[in-house]
Order: sequence, then C-alpha cells, then structure tokens
Amino acid sequence: MTSSTTKSELQSLYTVQRFENVTGDLGKQNDLILCFPSAINPTKSLNKAVIFFGGDVQNYPEVMSQHRTNNIYIHWNLESTARILAKRFVDSLIIVIKPKEMLLNTFSIYSNFVEFDQDGIPMLFTNTNSNGLTHVSKLYSKALEIYENKQDCDLDKSSHVLCDSVSEKSDARPVIGCLAELPVSFVGFSKGCVPLNQILFEVATKHLSPETSDFVSKIKSVYWLDAGHNGRQDTWITSDFVLQKIASTTMELFVHITPYQIKDINRPWIGKEQRKFIQKLKALKADVTEIRHHFDEPGSLDLHFSILTEF
Repeated sequence: MTSSTTKSELQSLYTVQRFENVTGDLGKQNDLILCFPSAINPTKSLNKAVIFFGGDVQNYPEVMSQHRTNNIYIHWNLESTARILAKRFVDSLIIVIKPKEMLLNTFSIYSNFVEFDQDGIPMLFTNTNSNGLTHVSKLYSKALEIYENKQDCDLDKSSHVLCDSVSEKSDARPVIGCLAELPVSFVGFSKGCVPLNQILFEVATKHLSPETSDFVSKIKSVYWLDAGHNGRQDTWITSDFVLQKIASTTMELFVHITPYQIKDINRPWIGKEQRKFIQKLKALKADVTEIRHHFDEPGSLDLHFSILTEF
C-alpha cells in the first residue's frame, strides 16, 4: 500500500465479501473472498479476474488478531490483501482462495489442490489423482456466478427478492455476457505458489476437458511472489517438459523474489531451483520477467510480506 492510500480509504473503495464452503470439483470446498470496486457501475465490464493464493500466517483478521504471534502481521490478513490486490489490478474481480486447512492457524494446507503429507509438506508433481486445475476452474465459475448474482441483487433491491449468493445443490450455471470472457491472472504468494505450481503442472501434463481447456485459454498472466514451502524440493518448477509446455503458451510470467526465500542458508535448494526455473524459461524464449526486491538488505519476514505491495 502506498502512503497516498490509507487503510480506511482502501476499505471504502473496495467491497470485500467472504463466501464459506464453496464447492468446486468432486464436492471439495474452499472459502472464497471476493473483492471488487465499490463504486463500479453494474453495467460496466470488469477488465480482469485475479485468482490469489496466500501464504502461511495469512488468515481471516479475527483469527490472526487472537494468535499470540501472528497478530503482529494482521495487516496482511486475507481481506486486507484482497484490497491491496484490487488497488494493484484496477477494475478487476479479485478472488482469494483460502486453504482448506490452516494447521495451528498458521500453516496453509492446500490439500484440495495437491496432496500433503502428515508433516504439512506438499507432494507436488507426482502421479496422483490431484485435480487442482479442475477444482480451480469450477471455483472460478462459482465466483463469477456469485459476483453476477450480487450485481443482479443490487439492481433489484427495491423488489425485496431474496438473492442467494450461489446454489451448492447444482453445478455452476453458465455465466453470460462479458464476465465469462474475462482474462485471468494467477498470483501465488509464498506457500500459495504450491497450488499455483500444481495447476501449471496439470496444464502441461493432463488431458483437459473442453470446459477446463476453455478456462486455461483465459489465463493470460502468472505471478510468483517469493515462492516457498517446508519441503526440501519442488519449490519451483524445473521439469523440462512442463516448462516447455508453459513457454509455448502466450502467458506472461512474472517472478518477484526477496532474500527471505532465495538466500535462506537453511534452505539452499530454493535459490538453486529458482535459478534453474528462470534460466530454462529464458532459454525456451518464454515471456518471463524476474524482479528482485531488497537484495541490498538481509532477508526478513517483513520484507517478504512487503512484496505484496511492491510487485
């Protein structure tokens, strides 16, 4: 957040609403937080949809405020982060996908997108039945339906019609009009790059249904913000086959890193994998941009979080 925009101004400029237990693929459920400009005319088309996966610590504000250590990072709660993203991506629909579980109210477990072991380590890029791509495409359809339904309600408040946000008893109905054609950007922050990487792995390796293929065609840009997790490998994608597939698309790829992850002496594999990721994509002529933040300073959790306002 820049100094010219206060917290109260962000709250007034953008509407933030949470929707619990939204059903995606095979009955799997995640909470969604939607954020969009408060003053937008319902007849005006949004210009983008942004799907965000947050990292460890990030939770609902009331949960973070009660945590004895995480409360000092409450500014980075999921709802505040949604507003920050809305300011970054003007006239966009921000869709924050909350992890299925927050272990100890701290560690993000995105088990609806990829398997995790008992220690909370993601089992990425394995030949399992993970269907993160299908799940996110169905959550996205539900998010559009929720937003469209809200606009209809706002236009018809005087009729006193009860407007349910979305029916969980049936699959999402097709979204009509410009919403269905919105370009999509993915943003993963820290542990949130785990589901992001799994989704791209599946884009490259799975046979896609027509519905999922249509969703993939709308993905125009992907942002990795200081990726990291507690495993000892697969923080970044290094498979030649997968990277070739990604490079062959028209997606714009953006990589933002800080010393907190890349120069951690206790996790040297993160920096090594990140260098391979960039080098291979550049060799493949992918549309990739790498930006380094605060490399003249020691790595810290504060600077790690600050990338959310600086990318």
